[in-house]
Order: sequence, then C-alpha cells, then structure tokens
Amino acid sequence: KRLLCSSRANLVIITISIMKNIAAFLAFICIASGIHSNIKIDSVLHDDLQASTGGFSCSQALDISLVLDGSGSVHPTEWSDTISFALNFADSVITNPNIRIGAVTFGNNATRIYSVGSSPSTFAYYVNKTVQPKGLTNTAEGISSAYDDLRYFGRPGIPGLIILVLNSNSNYGADPTVIAGVAKNANYFIYAIGATKNINYSQVGLIASTPASRYVFQQSYAGLIERNFTSGIVANSICYEKCFGKNYIEIIVDGSSSIDAAEWNTTRQWLINFVFQFNMSSNGTYFGITQFGSQTTTRLSMTNKYADVMSALRNLVQVGGTTPIADGLNQGFSDITYNVPTGSNATILLVTNGNANQGDDPVPVAKMIKSRGVRILVLSIGEVNQDLIAPIASLPLSNNLFYQPNFTTVFGAITPIATAICGSTVCNKGVNIELLLDGSASITAPSWISMKSFSAQLVESFIPANSASRVGITQFSDTARTWVALTNNKPSLLSTLQTMTQSQGNTYLGTGINVAQSDIDNNKFIAFASKMIILTDGASTDSPYDAALKAKNAGTEIFCIGIGDSVIVDQLNKVASSPAEKHVFLPQTFEDLAQLVNQIVSNAC
Repeated sequence: KRLLCSSRANLVIITISIMKNIAAFLAFICIASGIHSNIKIDSVLHDDLQASTGGFSCSQALDISLVLDGSGSVHPTEWSDTISFALNFADSVITNPNIRIGAVTFGNNATRIYSVGSSPSTFAYYVNKTVQPKGLTNTAEGISSAYDDLRYFGRPGIPGLIILVLNSNSNYGADPTVIAGVAKNANYFIYAIGATKNINYSQVGLIASTPASRYVFQQSYAGLIERNFTSGIVANSICYEKCFGKNYIEIIVDGSSSIDAAEWNTTRQWLINFVFQFNMSSNGTYFGITQFGSQTTTRLSMTNKYADVMSALRNLVQVGGTTPIADGLNQGFSDITYNVPTGSNATILLVTNGNANQGDDPVPVAKMIKSRGVRILVLSIGEVNQDLIAPIASLPLSNNLFYQPNFTTVFGAITPIATAICGSTVCNKGVNIELLLDGSASITAPSWISMKSFSAQLVESFIPANSASRVGITQFSDTARTWVALTNNKPSLLSTLQTMTQSQGNTYLGTGINVAQSDIDNNKFIAFASKMIILTDGASTDSPYDAALKAKNAGTEIFCIGIGDSVIVDQLNKVASSPAEKHVFLPQTFEDLAQLVNQIVSNAC
C-alpha cells in the first residue's frame, strides 16, 4: 500500500501489497502530476489500463478532496468498497508529506468526513466511522462541499483536485455541472470515476475537467480495489527534480481567425493542462504568455504565480486576424529579455495552426532568438506547411518540432513536449567537473551568453538535488583564471555564470588547461572521478598538448567541444581523452550547444 516516486533515480518505484490497484492509482496520480509513463489511452473511458514505471518523480504538493457517492443506489457492499478505496488511497498518498487529503460523502445532502489535512490516522478514524447517508443523488452538493473544503483548508498556490466516485447520475438538487464549472474556473481540477455502467457519461464529461480522456474513467466497485486502472489527470508539475533548475517558458499562442471557437477553447484547455504539469515555485518553472493575431500582446509577463498563470489562460480571449508569427516571436522574446536572468534556461513554445501570412519572415527572427541561447519548440496543428515551420524550431527537430493533425488529437502532445523541455539527463554519481571556457575575442556577445547558458545547464545536470558532486569554472584567453574553485555550492556557480564577464584576447588553451587542472588537483573530492569539459571556438594560440597530457596522466578525463568552422579538429582529438567519438563534440553554432547537454552529461557521468 505504499508508493514511492524516486526523483534521483528518475524512476517510479511502486511497491504493492494487498491492494494492487491502489498503488496503480497512485502511480496514475504521479503520472498525471508529471510522471512520464508508457500508457496507451485507447478511448474516453478506461477500465483496464496498467500503470507502468516511468522517468519522472512525484513529490509535488497537492490538496485532494475525495467525493464519495453514498446515495441509496449504492449497495452496502459497494459502500464498503468505497470506504476501503478511500482509506487505502489516503494511506498511499500521505506517504508524501506534501500531499493533503480530505473527504466528503453525499446523498440528499453532503457531509464533510474530514477537512483537507495531513494526518492519516485522523483521516482514517473519521472515514471508518462514516455512515452511508443513503437518499437520492445530490452530486452538486458533494462537489460544492469539496470545493468549499479546498477553498477554506487548501494551501494558497497549491493545486487542488476533486476526485468523484459515482454510482449514478445526479437526480436531486442543483445541476452539478454548474458548481463544477465554478470549481474549474477557480483552478481546481475534477476527475470522475464511474463505478457502475449505468451512468450517463455525457453528464459526467461536463462535470469533469477537459479532456474527458484525461479525467473520466469507468471502473467497477470491485475493480477499485482489485484491478489496476489508470487514466490521466494533471496536477501541478513535472516535478522539480526532473525539471531541474529554473525553467523560463514563454508560451506564444496563435489567436488568429483561422482557429474557430471550439478549436480556441481546446487550445486554452491544452495550455492549461500543459502548464499544470510544471512546478511553479521560486526554484521551479516560470511562465509568460504572448498571443498574436490582429493584436500581438504579452498577456502575462514571466511569473511563477500559479493562480496568475491559470487565470490568464482561462481568461485568454481570442484576438482573431491574420498569423504574424514574427511579431509573436519578437514580443515573446521581449518578455524573456526583460524578465529572465541572463544565463537562465529560457524556452519559447510556439503553438500555431498555420504558417505566417502577415508581417516579417519569422525564420530570421527565430534565428536571432536562438543565437541568444533561447530554445524554440513548435507545436503545429492541422494543415501547416512543415517545410516553412521547421526552420523556426531549434535543432534537432525530433526534440523541438511537434505536429498534431487536428485539435481533437492535440492533447497527445502534452507529455512529449513536457518531456522534451524537462527530460534532460542528470548525473547521480559523484564527480569533479571542471568547466574550461574560451573567453577570447573571437566569441561574440550573443555566443558568450549561449556558452554561459549551456554551462548553467551542465551545472544543473551535474549537481542535482542531494548530490555531492563538485563543479569548478575556469575561463581562458591570453591568461587563465579560475572564477569558482570546485564546489558543491550550485547557487554560487549559477550566480557566477550570470555575472562573469568575457576576458577577450587570444586563445591560450594550454594555459587554460594548466590552471583548470590546478583547481582539480587542489580542490577535488578524492573519491570522485575528475573530468574537464573544454569549450572553444578556435585554434589554440599556444600548444595545448603537454598540458593536456599532464592532466590526463593525473587521472583527469578531458572532453572537448569545438564550436564552428575555426576549430582544428585534429588538435581537439589530441587534447581530448580517447576515444574521440565519446570525447569530442563539434556543434556548428553556439545555439546548438543546448542540444548536447544530455549527451555530454551521459558520457561524462
């Protein structure tokens, strides 16, 4: 009955005893809350889907209210199964101290069993003594009670989930879709389990959050505790341990007239579900929102305020007009320029159903943005000319260009895009990493920013949460200087990369290697392997071979990243450790560096 989502191993480890499906259901919560899982969604209603291991962790905070149908149509044995489900579900989720849970039951009226809290023993005490209310089925009262409970006892800025277990459709009281709409507009997500096959799922679909394929599923009472099942609901985040470091994501959304009203509603729901996958906190993800069409406007400047982002998306009004993608890119990049710290991981997500048909060519604009170290992902929907849209996206296209044939299939792109943004590799072994950065005059200011941004991503990857690894930073040109000696202090490393000035001058790589190796010799953790990662854009002014040989003889493994056409490949091959195919990387431009993070970390870890 215990579920552990392990962040550092990037695995979901599910230990199941007694109630197999409770662990599976918790896996579903973790999956929906940001855990990638190989789950096939076949239809709107799911009654036999298997939870599987994935690569994300589930440690984010959630406030959950269970709403249990206790009307007279629920047989006593079914009521017993409902109570068992609530107890085992709570026992599992409260193993994560960031999750709080409450419960409500309803018949003619609603009764609050336990207000949202974190005491499993108190929850169990009150659930065990709950008497089935019987009577008619006043679903609206149940939802209303859960909504009030989350409003009064939920934590500010923490996502709230309402989980309905239904025996039949509402046949008494107010229309449940009305109060459900109020709750959803207040940024609560609702999903529904239909525990019998006698339910009108059209009504249930209107109660639950959108899309139904993610929030509505069918399960028998016996199945609640005997059969694995899952579906998709979205909670707050692909957890911070997976979306490592601070992520800044600018959503640039097409609001042109080529999108009809129903498609626009789907677009907004898609964005809400997408954003809800990320942990918005001071150490997590920040979002900005820009819309283009007849007007191009930043609807929300970069922020980590969960309620502000959700409200902006729910209230996003389509502007109509044509499709000036270049204007949207420029406007979104402006938000990044003014509101994102230099050297941070900045990403643009462009969502459009058409090619540019007004204004400037978006490709040069996109090229300029990418040269400043900003990654661009594109989600194209429908009849979009891929040859025209592809040059906007970053490389490789397999990780940055996504296509959905129509708006009815678009929700399938949520997990791939979230994984592309947050699926970077982290190194969980202890290592000493010395970054040796070329600060010579041949590197332009935008390229210098890209190099520092790439270095920040490496810092994040080599020092994940609870890691003892050390990273040092040395810059070389005419001379060399260690800016940060090998340390485990990630904030200090990232702060230095933000403020570190370029030294200019020539490219004395040999001098740089000697100074970098000196930092390793003096400050390494002796139990860890030592690695040096060199970034340069040209031939060395001095001979680097003796310095490289000395470093390698001292046990340091050397990786070389040569950017552009001015590097001498043979020189890098001799400086780097063998084999060259593992240790030498030759990106064409500085904007391509971001695509090497996973491979560098994997090879150097």
